[in-house]
Amino acid sequence: MDDPAVLYDREPPWAWVRLNRPQVHNAFNVELRDGLHEALGTAEADPEVLGVAILGEGPSFGTGGDLREFSLEPRPWRNKLIRRERDVWGRLLHHRCLTAAAVHGNVAGSGLELALYCDLRLADPESRWLLPETGLGMIPGAGGTQLLPRLARPGRALKWMLAGESIDGREAHRLGLAQALIPAAERRQAAREWFAQRIDPLLARDAGAVLRLKALLRQGLDLPLERGLDLERLAAHGRWGGGRIPTAPDG
Repeated sequence: MDDPAVLYDREPPWAWVRLNRPQVHNAFNVELRDGLHEALGTAEADPEVLGVAILGEGPSFGTGGDLREFSLEPRPWRNKLIRRERDVWGRLLHHRCLTAAAVHGNVAGSGLELALYCDLRLADPESRWLLPETGLGMIPGAGGTQLLPRLARPGRALKWMLAGESIDGREAHRLGLAQALIPAAERRQAAREWFAQRIDPLLARDAGAVLRLKALLRQGLDLPLERGLDLERLAAHGRWGGGRIPTAPDG
């Protein structure tokens, strides 16, 4: 029996989710998508889990859709629809917990988009970040056209996507796309140590405030500045916990 495409274990306050198709550089297929969707749901339902860390087994974090599976569908738009039947991207975007990706090797296509959906990214310096879809006559369809310009300058994001250029982990860190550099060979231990130094003390002091801050940053970007400031005031006074945005400042 084949190993599961996604492995899950917990070390509260963190859950560890490992993409486990190393033989194909963790290319996305239906099994991996469904396993990731289930793992994220398991973490969200666990009150002791406050953070979710996603890693890739084998030589790469992730390299996009598995062409052996998705190429069987002659309509490219249908490939994107198949990937959304269980919406991993929406689940990540609105996840209760802090989310982090510890990336190494090739971080390409929907593998990169998966990392961009996370709140934090830790990168091996030699990792290779790439959205290659335009070179294949396609548009990045798992969030790349919207996420990358929000995290990097729009002009730079457009250049990368049009030219199909890659950057390494060092450049990603310099540009603020990655919050830390960690070695590929020790990525789980290095991520655990980084969390212990930077994140866990904050969670221990006031986990609710940390998770409200995460939600505030996520949702505030889609609001006019005045409404964002209203939301910040509500969150700072514990009157908004990160769910549906109130319809009025005092709502």
